[in-house]
Amino acid sequence: MPDRSDDPTARLVDVNWDDPRLRELLEATAQLHIEHRGDFAPRAVLLREAEGGAARHALLVAESDDGARTLLTDAALERGAVVVLDRGGERRELAAVDDCRHGLRHEDSGRTVHIVVLRRIRSAGR
Repeated sequence: MPDRSDDPTARLVDVNWDDPRLRELLEATAQLHIEHRGDFAPRAVLLREAEGGAARHALLVAESDDGARTLLTDAALERGAVVVLDRGGERRELAAVDDCRHGLRHEDSGRTVHIVVLRRIRSAGR
């Protein structure tokens, strides 16, 4: 099972990822696609305000060729805010917040999960 320490939603659910019954279930259902949301593999990223400030952990859950990036985070971001999306290594992008809303799925209720949509402005150098 992948390391979930950078996933902002991981601390919101009490799950024993090492439970053999859960592993068996995950392996048995790995190829099922109940919802068609693409085959994008979510990955941990860092977000920081372009003007500086502390980095916050986020989970990149989707990206499109037109420059849109969808992330999950535990804090709301203001529309129009310019942020740096840091994927680690040498990959950083300057982006603007197009949308930010609370998660609406049943599993998001009672938790602080924000869905943030970014529009890529350009690659940012280190």
